[in-house]
Amino acid sequence: MGLLENLVNGAAAIIGLKEASSLPIDTDYYDDPDLNLAGNQNARYWRRITQSASDLSPLTQERQAQIALHLFDRNPLAKRILEVVKDYVIGEGIDVDTGDEALRKQIDRFWNDGQNDMDRRVHVLTTELGLYGEQALAVFVNDGSGAVRVVSIDPRSIVAVLPTPGNPDVAYAIGLQAKNAVDDTHYLKVIREDDKPDSPTFGELVGAALDEPLRLSETQTAQYYQPAGLAPGVRLVGCFYVAVNKVQSATRGRSDLLCIADFLDLYDRLIFDEAERMSMLRAFVWDVTVKGNATEAELKVKAGSRGTPAPGTVNYHNESEEWTALSPSLGSADSQNTADLILSLIATGAGIPKHWLSGVMDVNRSTAFEMGEPALKRLGARQLVLISFLTRIVRFVLDTASRAGALSRPTDGEWAFTVGAPEMSSRDLIKAATALNTTVQALGTAKMEHWVDDGTAQQTVVMLLSQLGLEVDLEEMQAEIEKQKVEDQAQQDQLGYLAPVNPVPRGNGQPGPGDLNRNGQEPTPAGQGRRFGT
Repeated sequence: MGLLENLVNGAAAIIGLKEASSLPIDTDYYDDPDLNLAGNQNARYWRRITQSASDLSPLTQERQAQIALHLFDRNPLAKRILEVVKDYVIGEGIDVDTGDEALRKQIDRFWNDGQNDMDRRVHVLTTELGLYGEQALAVFVNDGSGAVRVVSIDPRSIVAVLPTPGNPDVAYAIGLQAKNAVDDTHYLKVIREDDKPDSPTFGELVGAALDEPLRLSETQTAQYYQPAGLAPGVRLVGCFYVAVNKVQSATRGRSDLLCIADFLDLYDRLIFDEAERMSMLRAFVWDVTVKGNATEAELKVKAGSRGTPAPGTVNYHNESEEWTALSPSLGSADSQNTADLILSLIATGAGIPKHWLSGVMDVNRSTAFEMGEPALKRLGARQLVLISFLTRIVRFVLDTASRAGALSRPTDGEWAFTVGAPEMSSRDLIKAATALNTTVQALGTAKMEHWVDDGTAQQTVVMLLSQLGLEVDLEEMQAEIEKQKVEDQAQQDQLGYLAPVNPVPRGNGQPGPGDLNRNGQEPTPAGQGRRFGT
C-alpha cells in the first residue's frame, strides 16, 4: 500500500458535515442524508458543504500536505524538484516596473516594507505553492495612510474554501481553524473586484467592508474575522488566495508531489538499500578448513584459542589448515536499471527532464536540449500564475492608496505597471546567431528579386532576434529606421551628392570619382565655382 494510503487509513478521524439543505448556493456540493453514519463509513456520501466532488476529502487534503512537507524535509529528490521549479520561475527575483514616479513610490513602500519583504517572500511563495498546492496571504490595511501589509497563512490551517456563488472555480472566502476554539472557524474574504456598478469602488480590488457579513446559507451568516489588538485605523480586510494542480470544479489545490509521493519514497528506500548492500559487500569472514579427522571438540578448541587475525598480521599454519577470506556475492545488475526507471517516472510526474535530477542514463547533449523545452513550457505556465497573483496584489496596493487619497487614479482606471520575471529559455545562442546571419543574407537576395518587401524582412529579423533573447518592438524599429533615413537624406542634401549603393569607405568622408550629385552628374570639386548639386 502506498505512502499516502497508509497515512490516511492509519488515522482515526471523524469529519463533521452539514446536509445539502444548508447549502449557500445551488451546486452539486451535497451529501446524502445519512446522518447516522460515522465519518469513516461509506465516505463517498460525506463531504463538507464547501467541498466539491472533485476535491480530496478533508482528511486526505490534510495528509497530503503533511506528506509533502515530510518529503521536502527528508527526501533530497523531493526537495530538489520543488527548488528547481522555484529557481526557474523566480530566478534572480521579481521586478515591478513603472515609469510613473508616484506609482513607484507606493509600490516601493509596500514591496520594501520590513514586514512584507517581498523580494524574499516571492521565493517562499513559489516554493510553498508547489509544496502545498495553494498559498494565502492575510492582508492588513491602514485606512488612514493606505499602507498595506501581508502575513503568510499556513495552508494546513485552511479548513474550507468557499466558492463564489455561480462560479465555483473562483474562491470567495477561506475558513481558518481557530487556535483557541475547536468548533469555531475564522473566515477571511478573498480580495476581488467590486462588481457593483453603483459602487464608488466599482472595478477596484476590495476586501471586506466594516461589519460586512458572510452568508453561509439561507438562514446562517457569519462575521469575517477581525483579530483583537490591532493598531488604531488598521484592520484585516481579507486575503489573497491562489491554488494550482486543481480541476475547475475543485476548490482546493494539490501539491506537486502528490502524484509522485509513493515513487519518491520508493526511490529513497531503493538508494538506501543499495547503500546497505555496498556495506555488506565490504564485509568478509574467514573460512578455515582443518584437514584430517579433527573432531568437533578439537575444532571448538582451535576456534577458541585462535582469534580473528588483526589487519597486517601474518598467519602461520601447516598443510592441515586452509584459510580463505569469503565475501558475499550480491548481484546488482538490475538495480541501476530499476533506479533509472523509477527516476524517469518521477521526472515525468514532476514535469521536468530526468537529467535535471542528475539522471544521466540515455541522456546526451542533443537529447538534453530537446527534453528541456516541454519543461520550460510548464514552468512558464507556473510563472504566469505567480505573475498574475503578484499583479493583483500590486493592483490592490495602488487601489488602496488611491482610496486613502495618497495617489491619484488615472482617468482610464488602469495602473501603468508591469510585473516581470526572469527569462527561462535555454537558447542555443550559436545556432540562433547562425540562423540570423543566414536568414539576413537570404532576405537580401529576396529583396533584390522583389520576392519580399521591407515589412516582411523586418518582421523576420525581429522574430530571429527574439530567439537571441532580444525583445524588439517592430513598430518602434520601423519608426527608428525611417528617422535614420530622413537624417541620412538631410546629410546627403547638405553635401549635394548621392552616395553609391555600396560606397567605398573614404577616410575624409568627401565624395570622389564615381559619386553622382542629385542631377546625376559628377560633382564639381570644392572651390571650383559651385556647390555640389547646384
